[in-house]
Amino acid sequence: MKHGYVSFIQDLREFSQHYSILPIAAQVIVVDQNIEIKQLTLSKQELLEFDSWDRHSKNFIKNIKDVVNVESTTSDYQKTISGFYTWLHRTLSQLYSVELSEFESKYAEYERIQKKFLEQILQGKTSGTLK
Repeated sequence: MKHGYVSFIQDLREFSQHYSILPIAAQVIVVDQNIEIKQLTLSKQELLEFDSWDRHSKNFIKNIKDVVNVESTTSDYQKTISGFYTWLHRTLSQLYSVELSEFESKYAEYERIQKKFLEQILQGKTSGTLK
């Protein structure tokens, strides 16, 4: 199942690079001469003028009331993507545990040889083979 906000965030790059600057608005308040941004939003109406949204993105936009809340949408996106990569890492680690272990062993050997080689270079012993 594809989340609409995932497609939307991905398509937003195309929107901003090939169509228009983002139709972003900020709700701000001033407290003791300090400006605080309360909410960043994107205009639903202006977003829908773009013709290249995929169907998931378009449905996501159509199902919001008036504006896309940038913070909540990007937060949902980040949680979904982080969850996917956590799952992917765990799954690949399980599937390829033997290969990863072999790689780590070979990499440790490489680092050991590289360290010896660099020590020999620093000592001026660069001719011949590693000892």
